[in-house]
Amino acid sequence: MEMSGPFWPVHLRGLASSESVFSFASIAVYVGPMLGIMLTSAFWGRIGDRYGHKLMMIRALAGLSLTQLGLAFFSDIWVILVLRFLQGAFAGYIAPAQAYGVSIEAPSRRARLFAILQISTNVGSLLGAVVGGL
Repeated sequence: MEMSGPFWPVHLRGLASSESVFSFASIAVYVGPMLGIMLTSAFWGRIGDRYGHKLMMIRALAGLSLTQLGLAFFSDIWVILVLRFLQGAFAGYIAPAQAYGVSIEAPSRRARLFAILQISTNVGSLLGAVVGGL
């Protein structure tokens, strides 16, 4: 998801029918996933508490995979924006991974687990931007 970040403005420029559509889409393509996460994270948390966090991790990976696949095939700017929103709405992988880790890790090792999760997330975001920009 992060590797595509640097390319969105270039990709959207060719799809936009006007400068105003391009301006809106250039913002929405980045805000959409964040908005999706904000609107659905509490819901997914409750579902994870009820049915298990491992299932939520599988759901998140499936959602991310399907939306990424859709992005590869659609060239309509509005469909792309909806798919980006759905990426955020269905992906939300970090919170279930942390909750699952807490449920299986010994209390004495939880700090190490959270450190590894944070480092992995940030390194992934950084490398995605760097590799995507090459």
